[in-house]
Amino acid sequence: MRWAVKASRQDVMAAAMLVPAAILLLLPFLPFPGDGATMMKIRFRAEGARAVHAFSLPETIGVCSEIRAAISDRDPATGAYTKVKC
Repeated sequence: MRWAVKASRQDVMAAAMLVPAAILLLLPFLPFPGDGATMMKIRFRAEGARAVHAFSLPETIGVCSEIRAAISDRDPATGAYTKVKC
Protein backbone atom coordinates (compact mmCIF):
# COMPACT_ATOMS: atom_id res chain seq x y z
CA MET A 1 0.00 0.00 0.00
CA ARG A 2 2.43 2.64 -1.14
CA TRP A 3 -0.34 5.08 -2.16
CA ALA A 4 -1.80 5.36 1.36
CA VAL A 5 -1.02 8.68 2.99
CA LYS A 6 -1.16 9.20 6.71
CA ALA A 7 -3.45 11.98 7.85
CA SER A 8 -1.72 14.72 9.76
CA ARG A 9 -3.04 16.05 13.03
CA GLN A 10 -4.25 19.19 11.24
CA ASP A 11 -6.25 17.07 8.78
CA VAL A 12 -7.95 15.21 11.61
CA MET A 13 -8.74 18.45 13.47
CA ALA A 14 -10.16 20.05 10.30
CA ALA A 15 -12.40 17.05 9.69
CA ALA A 16 -13.49 17.09 13.33
CA MET A 17 -14.60 20.72 12.94
CA LEU A 18 -16.27 20.30 9.54
CA VAL A 19 -18.66 17.54 10.56
CA PRO A 20 -20.42 19.54 13.34
CA ALA A 21 -20.44 22.63 11.12
CA ALA A 22 -22.19 20.69 8.34
CA ILE A 23 -24.74 19.33 10.79
CA LEU A 24 -25.46 22.83 12.13
CA LEU A 25 -25.97 24.18 8.61
CA LEU A 26 -28.43 21.40 7.76
CA LEU A 27 -30.31 21.52 11.06
CA PRO A 28 -32.89 24.19 10.07
CA PHE A 29 -33.90 22.16 7.03
CA LEU A 30 -34.41 18.85 8.83
CA PRO A 31 -37.99 18.12 9.86
CA PHE A 32 -38.57 17.61 13.53
CA PRO A 33 -41.62 16.36 15.46
CA GLY A 34 -44.17 19.10 15.96
CA ASP A 35 -43.06 21.13 12.94
CA GLY A 36 -46.30 21.69 11.05
CA ALA A 37 -46.93 22.43 7.40
CA THR A 38 -47.85 25.86 6.12
CA MET A 39 -48.34 27.65 2.84
CA MET A 40 -45.33 29.83 2.13
CA LYS A 41 -46.45 32.90 0.17
CA ILE A 42 -43.85 34.90 -1.71
CA ARG A 43 -44.50 38.30 -3.31
CA PHE A 44 -41.81 40.17 -5.18
CA ARG A 45 -41.22 43.00 -7.59
CA ALA A 46 -38.01 43.15 -9.56
CA GLU A 47 -36.11 46.33 -10.25
CA GLY A 48 -37.71 48.16 -13.15
CA ALA A 49 -40.79 45.90 -13.23
CA ARG A 50 -44.28 47.34 -12.97
CA ALA A 51 -46.15 44.22 -11.93
CA VAL A 52 -45.93 42.41 -8.62
CA HIS A 53 -45.37 38.67 -8.93
CA ALA A 54 -46.55 36.14 -6.38
CA PHE A 55 -46.58 32.42 -5.82
CA SER A 56 -47.13 30.03 -2.94
CA LEU A 57 -46.04 26.54 -2.08
CA PRO A 58 -46.43 24.12 0.84
CA GLU A 59 -43.48 23.97 3.21
CA THR A 60 -42.71 23.25 6.85
CA ILE A 61 -42.78 26.15 9.29
CA GLY A 62 -39.07 25.77 10.06
CA VAL A 63 -37.97 25.99 6.43
CA CYS A 64 -40.37 28.87 5.76
CA SER A 65 -38.91 30.82 8.68
CA GLU A 66 -35.36 30.28 7.42
CA ILE A 67 -36.24 31.36 3.89
CA ARG A 68 -38.12 34.41 5.20
CA ALA A 69 -35.05 35.49 7.16
CA ALA A 70 -32.73 34.85 4.22
CA ILE A 71 -34.54 36.50 1.29
CA SER A 72 -36.94 39.13 2.65
CA ASP A 73 -35.61 42.44 1.36
CA ARG A 74 -36.65 45.93 0.27
CA ASP A 75 -34.71 48.46 -1.81
CA PRO A 76 -36.28 51.92 -1.43
CA ALA A 77 -34.13 53.39 -4.20
CA THR A 78 -35.50 51.08 -6.91
CA GLY A 79 -38.78 49.94 -5.35
CA ALA A 80 -37.80 46.29 -5.65
CA TYR A 81 -38.79 44.01 -2.79
CA THR A 82 -39.28 40.42 -1.72
CA LYS A 83 -41.79 39.48 1.00
CA VAL A 84 -42.30 36.02 2.47
CA LYS A 85 -45.29 35.09 4.66
CA CYS A 86 -45.60 31.80 6.49
